[in-house]
Amino acid sequence: MKDKKAYCVVALMSFILPIIIFIIVMALLNIYPFGDNSLLIDDSLEQYIPFHMALKNIFNDSDNSIFFNWSVTMGGNFFGTFAYYVSSPLAFLTLLCSNGNMQIGLTCLVLLKIGLAGLTFCIFIKSHITEENKLWLALPFSISYALMTYNMIYGTSNLMWLEGIILLPIIMLGVENIVIKNKGTLYIISLVALFYSNFYMGYIIGIFSFIYFIVVLILNVADKNEVFGKIKRYVICSVCSIGLASAILIPAFLDISKGRLKETLHYDRFFATSIKEILKGLLTSDGVTHTGELLPAYCGILIPIFMVAFATSERIKLKEKISYLAIMGMFIISTWIAKINEMWQVFQRPAGYDYRYCFLISFVMIYMAFIYCNSVKLKRARLFSAVLVCIFAIDLGTNGYSIKAKVNDIYGYSVAEYKDFFNTLENDVNYIKDIDKGFYRVDKTYRYTFNDGVYLNYNAITSFSSVYNLNIIQLLKKLGCAGAGCMQLFDGQTPITSSIFDVKYIMSREMESELYEEISVDDDKTIYRNNYALPIAFGANISRNSDILTDNPFENQNTLLNDLAGTDEAYFYPIDFDVHKDDEQYKVFFKTNENEHVYFYLTLDDKLKTRGGYITVNDDYRFDYFNNFTVKAKYIDKFNNQEVILGLNPDDEWDNFDDSQIFIYGLDVEKYKNVMNKLKENSYIVEKHGKENLVGQVTLKEGQRLFTSIPYDENGWTIKVDGEKVKYTDYNDTFMVIDVPAGTHTVEMKYISPGFKIGVAISSVFLLLTLLYFAKSKKHIHFDNK
Repeated sequence: MKDKKAYCVVALMSFILPIIIFIIVMALLNIYPFGDNSLLIDDSLEQYIPFHMALKNIFNDSDNSIFFNWSVTMGGNFFGTFAYYVSSPLAFLTLLCSNGNMQIGLTCLVLLKIGLAGLTFCIFIKSHITEENKLWLALPFSISYALMTYNMIYGTSNLMWLEGIILLPIIMLGVENIVIKNKGTLYIISLVALFYSNFYMGYIIGIFSFIYFIVVLILNVADKNEVFGKIKRYVICSVCSIGLASAILIPAFLDISKGRLKETLHYDRFFATSIKEILKGLLTSDGVTHTGELLPAYCGILIPIFMVAFATSERIKLKEKISYLAIMGMFIISTWIAKINEMWQVFQRPAGYDYRYCFLISFVMIYMAFIYCNSVKLKRARLFSAVLVCIFAIDLGTNGYSIKAKVNDIYGYSVAEYKDFFNTLENDVNYIKDIDKGFYRVDKTYRYTFNDGVYLNYNAITSFSSVYNLNIIQLLKKLGCAGAGCMQLFDGQTPITSSIFDVKYIMSREMESELYEEISVDDDKTIYRNNYALPIAFGANISRNSDILTDNPFENQNTLLNDLAGTDEAYFYPIDFDVHKDDEQYKVFFKTNENEHVYFYLTLDDKLKTRGGYITVNDDYRFDYFNNFTVKAKYIDKFNNQEVILGLNPDDEWDNFDDSQIFIYGLDVEKYKNVMNKLKENSYIVEKHGKENLVGQVTLKEGQRLFTSIPYDENGWTIKVDGEKVKYTDYNDTFMVIDVPAGTHTVEMKYISPGFKIGVAISSVFLLLTLLYFAKSKKHIHFDNK
């Protein structure tokens, strides 16, 4: 009983102490709620806050669901995003937060996860303590695990990775149970829990579980005849875990295959880093950032010392030394050689946050340090443990302070300004929704994050997620929109793209085309209504499906609109210009006609894009340009028989730049208005919109098809025309096109994530098989014992 009480105290302190230390660090750095600095920076700001809001919106009165979200990638499969960011049961705690308190809600969630990491490592360590008086040894090493550098920078910026940190010790305990106790229940339950919480960490830890299984097998099984049985049980338990998790793994994989798995990023060198940098990362956190310059493996100044003692101690068996030092050697090779590094990260180099598996290195380092301390004869073990607790608390608290201070200097922002921005934006969005109850898209040319639409639950084009639709992003870039990697932006819209894509309302802090109607003006922005916006679907004379491949966004827009309207018009037309270069800038000269709406675009490959720069019009500053987020089709102005000089002012000097990369075009306003009015004649009138479905009526003419600006998903939609199921096809691998007979018809569109049904079926089958397997195993063990 005394031992149980002591263990409960140690476990409780392993949970509470890391939280207290972290809170002290937050208070010293004025991190919200102790000041105005936010803990939630970088990806937490850009993705985790919005996607937790999306989770909350699913349970509110919203058109979005776990399967489909209109604010992500122009509206598309949301299941992969859900599984990647917010599928953890802990994420559902944020449903208790009001909309204005998601910052404090996620901050508390980070603290909870840090504490749980300490608790689960304590549980793991407790199972390896050999003497009752050494029970308190679990506490300092649990603090080391909970406050390791990985958690301080990677874990607080990517909340879902902390689920892997929490469950790793339990999964490894489950691996030990398979080998030592012939029991696989804990392993299956914990690994399945991880897959459902975050499949990305499940992949990484799944690989490590096999490595750890081999080590435990070598250290605990001397009889070669038992080896096959242990391997068989491990394999069966692993397969059962994957099978039981199929309900989330299969649809998530199919969703990711539309983007991330199509577009891979690799190292352009054989070595990912140097041995010197690897060793530095093991011994210090100085220089660690999210961009991967240094390995985020530091977990306390004493850990490397204890590791050296582990390697030289006579109390530890040679086989155990070799096994764990071999694991460390494997990790050093993994971080050193680029291709092996990529293998740990789904065979890709991450776009930021390199060495995402680095928490495994820290886990092994801390465990090796514990093994040594556990092997030493300690007369005053509790005092020794207390000293270690003090050293780890001061060391890792200071380390956390240093890391958070540094990243706040780079990525920090004011919580008060954040709240003010979204309060104002929410008022603007509510204003739009109050004056127009229809179904349409809204977007803007300014932002706080790339997921403002997700956060406030309005149908947007701009979005940012590691789970994305590559075809849509590539098409939008070809049409002149800005973007980088998996970021998709509305910036670069023209009246043609806004109208085709049902962007009825535009919020902007810049000058926009007079073709948009101003409906609200204040000091820093204007809300425009696009009266020529087409609905989410409309009848189109799609007799061809042209490839949109050129670098000229205006000709690409002509191609798209001509394909839809069945015309052959130059809605955008080129304007002649001359280019001269002086010592300070490139100058582009052109002359306009009467009432000419002029647009500009500059093609720059990655080698020519700079960190910034700006464009002038007749020597007056007009807009920023020259990087991934500002290279876009841009409205210059409406001119009347004027000579215009554009000044190109990049921050960096260019090489190999020529006139062919400049596009200056005019918009034929009358042709634009006429074709939009013509396409509006056969509008799809939305009568009902709800969770992942639309119901409406459309009247089509002979030869027309129903074009939608809904991203094409081969197996996701069920389309019914007058109650009868029909097939659908795609336009340019991007948008859904439905064959509907001429006349007036009711068209219903309903979506469910591809792979979800079959995933649930497979999980159900494996649940039955797993129960049968363990029932049989239990009966067999009982028979053997008898």
